[in-house]
This record gives sequence, C-alpha cells and structure tokens, in this order.
Amino acid sequence: MTDAIATGDVDRRGGVAWLSQSKAGLLFVALSIVTAWGAAHSGANLTYLVFGSMLGALLLSGAAAAWNLSGLRVRREMPKHLYAGRRFTVRLIVENRGRGLSGFSLKIHDGVPRDVDTLESRCYAVRVPARRGKELEYTGVFRRRGLHRFGAITARSRFPFGFFANRRSWRADEEVLVYPAIGRLKGELPYAGSGYEYAEGLQMSRREGTEDFYGLREYRPGDNPRRIHWKRSARLQKPLVMEFIKPPERDVDIYVDNYVSKGWEERLEETISCAATVVEALQSEGCRMGVKVAGSRIMQCGGDWKEYHLVMKRLALLRSSETGLKAEEVEGGVSRQAILLLAEPSRKRSPMASAVTSKYPQALVLAAGTEGFNRFFSMEEANGLREGV
Repeated sequence: MTDAIATGDVDRRGGVAWLSQSKAGLLFVALSIVTAWGAAHSGANLTYLVFGSMLGALLLSGAAAAWNLSGLRVRREMPKHLYAGRRFTVRLIVENRGRGLSGFSLKIHDGVPRDVDTLESRCYAVRVPARRGKELEYTGVFRRRGLHRFGAITARSRFPFGFFANRRSWRADEEVLVYPAIGRLKGELPYAGSGYEYAEGLQMSRREGTEDFYGLREYRPGDNPRRIHWKRSARLQKPLVMEFIKPPERDVDIYVDNYVSKGWEERLEETISCAATVVEALQSEGCRMGVKVAGSRIMQCGGDWKEYHLVMKRLALLRSSETGLKAEEVEGGVSRQAILLLAEPSRKRSPMASAVTSKYPQALVLAAGTEGFNRFFSMEEANGLREGV
C-alpha cells in the first residue's frame, strides 16, 4: 500500500496576524515610564541615557516582532490513508518567502481534532532562513474512525526580547477520513478450498452454482443437444449451440450487520474493526472477497487496492441502524464461504442469519462479545499502539 501524501489548504492571503504585548513587555513599559519620570525630575544625563536605551529596545522589539512572521507560510502534509489506533505522522512545512530576513524562534501549533492523542502538536524552529523552508513533524493516533477535521495552523514568536507576542494563523481546514482500527486475528482466515477454525454457527450445505450466457457457436459432435438454440439454428439453416461460462467466484463474502440498540455502540465498533481486519488480511493474501453492509450492493474487493480503499471508506462511515441487514439482502451463489459479523448476539437467531447459513455451503457467524468472537479476533494491537503514543 502506497504512502501517498495529501496536502492541506494554504491561505492565499498569507494568514491573519496579531501583534500584542506580553506580560514582560508590559512590565518593561512600566519600568520605562518610571525611568522617564526619574529623568525628568533629576535631570541626570545617565538617567536620560537609560531611558533612551529602554525606549530604543522597546521600539526595536516591536519592529522585529512585526517582520519576524511577515514572510512566513505554513502548510500541512499527512498520510492519505489513516487508521484508528495506528500512529500517523504530520509534517508541517514552514516556508519563509521574505527577502533577506530570517524567521527566528518560531512555535508552530496545528489545530488537531479532539479525537487525536498526541504527545505535543506544537513544533519549534530556531531559525528559518529567507527563501528557505523547514520541515517539522509530530505524531498522533486517532481514537475513532470516521470523518475528522483539522483546524487552522498558528505560528507564534516573541523574538527578539519577548516584549511583544506576534501570532499569525493560516486557514488550513482539512477533513480526513479515518479507517476502522485494525486488530489481530487469532483464528485462521477462510480462503478458497479451506475450512474454518474457531467456527461458531457453522452450517454446511450443497448447492450448484449458476452459469451466465456467453454466446453461440456451431454444433460439434458430442455437444449437449439440449443447448441447441433452435430459433437461431432455423434462421441460419445450421445447428448452433449456446455457450455458458461460470461467473467468477469469490473466495469469501463478508456480511457486516450494523443493527445495534442503545448502549451497545462499542460492540458495533468491535464488529466493524473485525471486518476491516479480515478485509486487510485477505487483501494482503490476494484473495477475492465481497463485503456487504445494510442498504448497499455487495462491494467487490481483491487484488486491487482501489477496491480495498472503497471498502474501507464504506466501513469507516458505517453507522448504527434500527433494521440492520435484511434476509432479502443476502446474495450467495458466487462464493461458497461467508462470514457474518454481528454487533448483538440476539441477531444470530434472525431471518437474516438463517439466510446466510442456508445460502452458503460454509458460513461462519460471529457476534461481538461472545466466546467465539473473542477467539477469532482481538483489539489488542490497536489498543497497544494507542497507549504507546
């Protein structure tokens, strides 16, 4: 899987700047006023010299703080594909487009979403030379799948003396899609020609597959007379037989039931994470699969990473449903094996579950929180990554 890069939006106006006095600056102004009062009443040249030096430092600090961030631009780069529970690295590209003026003592803060765990999203650059750039990085982990939005990027500096605080922000609103967490499979995966281990609700049945019409050809000795196309043969005055091909079989179909009642939302997250883990494992092995969720057609996946990402996006956006999968949505016929993942154990007795076990020669039914589900799947890997950040 490629690590493509998605770049956030850069504010074409160069950001919005704020220049304000810091607490140290206010204290220094107060001392300057006291010094000026003392010089006016004492008439000592040394006191005037001290006041002039303080006033000059104050003006120099304000001017330097104003131009320190004037030519700065900041943009965000992050991985294109993100997973809940997996570390990701965000790069902040700081560019100084000023002519002959370097940027000093820069603190760059990224507006990360609330569902991100980071050690520190503030990055520090000692110096960014003129017409040069600098790359800063920080790492984080998304706690949940779904859509998340990054906010504005802010640069702060108190260079040179800390009397003035300069801040500039760039609108870099960016919405990212986070795939479900990938856990660990403890049971063996199904594939063409294999059985299931740690199976729960396994049912075997035998049924013939279907064939699709391919075309017509001339009759040859040994062909089945039942496949002669009599109307076309009579029109062309020669016997023609129909050719059929078997549809391409998938190794396994994965059904994800998103029915969940109140208070069982975490079970749904485990179910979706299990489905994503199975899809990723089968994709890595080059298996062909179909993924079915309520209200949509079965999604083909296998070998093509574009199809894989379409499936993962659908799982990332999947929400709970009051109906879930229905019995009439169960397809069957193309694959001989199926995995049905349920968020609630009570759904194992539903007509939908019965349809899966009757239409597939091998059907594995797993409900989140049950013993069979825990023997097959574990979230330990995803939780371990989150705790390590």
